[in-house]
Amino acid sequence: MEPIDPTPPQTPTFPQPTPPPGELDPTPGPDLPDPYPPPGELDPPQPTPVPGTEQI
Repeated sequence: MEPIDPTPPQTPTFPQPTPPPGELDPTPGPDLPDPYPPPGELDPPQPTPVPGTEQI
């Protein structure tokens, strides 16, 4: 009777943690919508003067 290994026989895990490129994300970057627009597109950083108060 041969000694039983403490760990059960497992199938050799091949180095494929992620699917081949092109299956999950076709082209990550430009095609995917940005989480937030680049600075300057949504609202300018500097506070815009309120119309009416700029002329006193």
